[in-house]
Amino acid sequence: MGIQRCSCCDQYDFYQGRNARIFVESIEDDFDLGLDGTQIFEVLQVGCDCIVVADEDDRRITIDCRKIVAIVGAPGTANENLA
Repeated sequence: MGIQRCSCCDQYDFYQGRNARIFVESIEDDFDLGLDGTQIFEVLQVGCDCIVVADEDDRRITIDCRKIVAIVGAPGTANENLA
């Protein structure tokens, strides 16, 4: 039967391997992850109900798809955009 994918996966597949700003709804960000659109992430993988991204420090972050309110593409690589 395979992996059941959520309805947003087809839309998020476009960003896999690309850089993007990610906005999530009402998050308490004690670690300053930048999930309010202030950080540029490389989208590494789109899962069945989450996406995995990396920031400029190569931290891998898993985000619940249901919490994402917007993804905006960003040019270049994460490191180039921060220089």
